[in-house]
Amino acid sequence: MNARLGKAEGIVAIAHKLARILYGMIKSGQPYDEGTVFKVTPASQAKRLQYLQKRPPASAIQLVPAA
Repeated sequence: MNARLGKAEGIVAIAHKLARILYGMIKSGQPYDEGTVFKVTPASQAKRLQYLQKRPPASAIQLVPAA
């Protein structure tokens, strides 16, 4: 975060991310599990594919969804 935003903004972004994680843990009453937090779901995979398709091509690579 520091490289993209700068030191002060990076600290604020990381603090905000930690606050969201803690709020979710307190609200749900479940412990933090990195495996479930970053699990790839069909919705997240579709969102990532849409993001990659909108980016300007760095080379002649064409994205094709996996079956």
